[in-house]
Amino acid sequence: MRETKASKKNLIGSLAEGGAARPALQRRIAEMALGVVSALRRGELAVEQVWDELFNLDNYSELRRRRLDKSLREMFEYGMELENVAEISPGSLEESLRSIETLAGRVMSQSRAKRRVKQKV
Repeated sequence: MRETKASKKNLIGSLAEGGAARPALQRRIAEMALGVVSALRRGELAVEQVWDELFNLDNYSELRRRRLDKSLREMFEYGMELENVAEISPGSLEESLRSIETLAGRVMSQSRAKRRVKQKV
């Protein structure tokens, strides 16, 4: 059977189908982004591989379709541009990586705050 666009699985869709609550899903995606940034900095991942690992149009579209956090969408926009930034303005790559880290941290902080509120209820 041939896979259609509608049935094609992507990483975000697969994680979402795992049944995790929305804040946990968003936290996992942010953690993955931090892992990609860390691997880039350690030289374990080339900028050219970032698209295949996480920051690609299929995953971004799934984020938008599921109406996930705006900070995640912005983080993906930075991530999808990393290869272009590295090629056109290599000196700006670190700034882009820091932006991804900041946005991921924001998502993770929001997730922790929501967890604390639920625990108090």
